[in-house]
Amino acid sequence: MNPDPLQFINEEVKIGLQRLVCLRLEGTPPADVLGFTGQIWVDAMRQLPIDWNATQDKGRITASFNVLIRQSTRWPAVKHLIDNLPKRAPLPALVAPKVTAKQRKEGKQKLNQILQTLEIKMMPLEHDGHKALEQAIQLNRSKKQ
Repeated sequence: MNPDPLQFINEEVKIGLQRLVCLRLEGTPPADVLGFTGQIWVDAMRQLPIDWNATQDKGRITASFNVLIRQSTRWPAVKHLIDNLPKRAPLPALVAPKVTAKQRKEGKQKLNQILQTLEIKMMPLEHDGHKALEQAIQLNRSKKQ
């Protein structure tokens, strides 16, 4: 059986709620419904339009709980947890690939071949770039007059 890749959400919410309960805030749910409260909070977090990833997101829920613990004077709603989720840390930049002089030369040759092929296929046989440019300039001048 595959482990749940989002198990970290369950763990962070569970620990965060336990920490909140210890504060004995006004409006704290009774002990007999704390399990259900936790499941509702977990469900709410999992339903967010976030592509949760333990590598990128582990610790974000805990950080949000830390804000709630510092600021709450009453039992918070799950909305407060969601509103205080910090942004993901940026991913590390990719390392530029090592390209040898030979690979660079071969790449330029292939690009030139592609460009030549496109040039041949796209240009009419009697194409005169200068003539077309002159026509465009004259047309533009006539529109201004």
